Amino acid sequence: MSQTHFIKNLINIKDKNINILKIAEYNSVLRLQKQRFGCKSCGKTFTTDTDFVNKNCCISNDVKLAVTLSLQNITSEKHIAKNLNISSNTVNKIVNSLIKNICLIKIFFLKYYVLIHLKLQKSVKELWRLFTVIGKQEK
Repeated sequence: MSQTHFIKNLINIKDKNINILKIAEYNSVLRLQKQRFGCKSCGKTFTTDTDFVNKNCCISNDVKLAVTLSLQNITSEKHIAKNLNISSNTVNKIVNSLIKNICLIKIFFLKYYVLIHLKLQKSVKELWRLFTVIGKQEK
């Protein structure tokens, strides 16, 4: 599709305040302006995406990574939240999403392990049959 099918909606620019990591020990907020675009043919509107922040989120991916890294130390969620200038509920959500992802990874590897084990078991049975057939032919 060429760019002539899209129009800029100059009236509706979204301003978002994004929590980012501290700069020189000062709490920092990035003011992000997202341009809205509209499609001439279907009438749908959409905004630009960035790799810095997930869609419909106001916390940068760097802050989420900092929460993950700070979980390596034995600290409370409130202490992590205070250090990163976010709420303890946000830290809790990030921890729960990590737990969910870890559980999904464990389930995937467990299924993969069982599948490999079954294939190996099947191939061992086939090898055993082959050895018994060869042994019977030699007698």
